[in-house]
Amino acid sequence: MKKRMLVLIISAILCGTAFAEPTPVQPSGSGTEGDPYQVSTINHLYWITQNSSSWGAYFEQTANIDASSSSGWASGQGLTPIGISTTPFTGSYDGQGHHIDGITVNRGSTDYIGFLGYVEGGDISDIGLVNVSITGRYWVGALVGHQRTSSTINRSYSTGTVTGTEGYIGGLAGQNYYSTIYDSYSHVTVDSKSTAAGLCGNNNSGTIVRCFSTGTVDGDFLIMGLSQGNTGNTVLNSFWDTETSGILTSHGGTGLTTDAMKTEATFTDVGWDFAGESANGTDEIWSIDGSTNDGYPYLTNNTPPEVPLPVTLSSFTVEIGNGKIELTWTTGSETENSHFLIYRNGEIIGLIAGAGTSSDPHHYTFIDA
Repeated sequence: MKKRMLVLIISAILCGTAFAEPTPVQPSGSGTEGDPYQVSTINHLYWITQNSSSWGAYFEQTANIDASSSSGWASGQGLTPIGISTTPFTGSYDGQGHHIDGITVNRGSTDYIGFLGYVEGGDISDIGLVNVSITGRYWVGALVGHQRTSSTINRSYSTGTVTGTEGYIGGLAGQNYYSTIYDSYSHVTVDSKSTAAGLCGNNNSGTIVRCFSTGTVDGDFLIMGLSQGNTGNTVLNSFWDTETSGILTSHGGTGLTTDAMKTEATFTDVGWDFAGESANGTDEIWSIDGSTNDGYPYLTNNTPPEVPLPVTLSSFTVEIGNGKIELTWTTGSETENSHFLIYRNGEIIGLIAGAGTSSDPHHYTFIDA
């Protein structure tokens, strides 16, 4: 049974500090193609961000990772992107169908921002990024800020928000330069001061195949539904939702209604390989069932997590005294929460593990400094 998360928002009278950066822990493995690093925890992820000497290695993610604490790292700047222009990511990151939840990067004056900032000749596959909050200047995307020189994004997706203080902002990738994105999608809300698009902010001599985007795109200049393209860009059999995005034009792809975007034949008619059909192949890359991924197609081996349902609290109390504040709460019928997050003014100040029931109250106490 899938675990769900309750986000408990506490009022601004509460005092607390931002999450400290986790202890970096080197993943097992040697980082070679035959013995990739095995990434399964936030400590492993943090180690990668802090060790640029590993950015040419092979990585395999072996479990879903909760990165929501990254909102409090580096004095609010969040996660350090993997790969910069002087030391690009040149390796391979295989998510193996897992996702990373809650990555925050808040670096509005910095270029090449994303989970992976600058990728050159790299290979990213089978990874989902959910509930991202990514802010940068130029070349900003949820998964990759800028990828070039025969880099590849394959069978990956993103959800959340991406913001650019300048341009070349995309829901999945900021720029795709002489590189390829295929069998991927984005549900990201994109906001930019300049060039932006739902999937790829700038497809410059790059190729996009069998991809789609649905998120709202907003900005002041050259706002595209799926991608903004330069000379030599190629977009094949790809789509964007004109209703949810609010955008009717794109330098690549086909704009469709929401109903058409949730119809299997839209995609199988142009060669997408879906589970249950064999005319387009037997790899069964895509699935669609009306109840998963809000009815849009999803990657068969990389199913997005369920959207957390509202959880009813059967009781909630606050006690203030003796220099501390204590919160106590219980849930109603919901018993499958993986953890509770406590926020103050949009900043996480606590994480409490466990489900909690009407007979099993949870407590959170901190010093009223």
